[in-house]
Amino acid sequence: MNFLKIRKKFNIFQGLTDEEALSVIQDIKISTFKYGDFVFYEGDITKDFYYILEGEVTIVLDKFLEMTNIEERSKKEESFLPTKLKSSNILERFVEITTLKKGDIFGEISFLANEPRNAGVRIKDKNPVTLLSFQIKENDDAIDNKNAQISLYKNITKLLVRKLKNTNKIVAGLKII
Repeated sequence: MNFLKIRKKFNIFQGLTDEEALSVIQDIKISTFKYGDFVFYEGDITKDFYYILEGEVTIVLDKFLEMTNIEERSKKEESFLPTKLKSSNILERFVEITTLKKGDIFGEISFLANEPRNAGVRIKDKNPVTLLSFQIKENDDAIDNKNAQISLYKNITKLLVRKLKNTNKIVAGLKII
């Protein structure tokens, strides 16, 4: 699958030419995941953006967030997790926040905040899920690239505003007891 053929589906590349889009991204990959796989875990340090080509994923929070150091987490999981969470019910330790579908983008917050992942992403679909991932180039001093970078950041901001509006609607529908 060619990135240039599908990049027009990405709202974050709106207003950019093919050349401009390619000038601001790197490490383009297509990966397939199976049901239950994690694309990344909360606390992971990565800066990839993901576009869902096929299938559904779930954004999840880890109930054991206090184990944010990945090395500590892997050591403590075996010895400190309740027995039932060590079994096949391991997914009970995660709280589902939302589901994303074909055409959705995720992973932008870690890049913009320059922080570890604030949530994990797990494959929800029983069928294989195909994701396109890429990274945005940082600190590229090429003058031709500056306008493309500014357009890209504006488009990412618009994406975040849409997500925030949707979150506000969800929160507004919750009843506090």
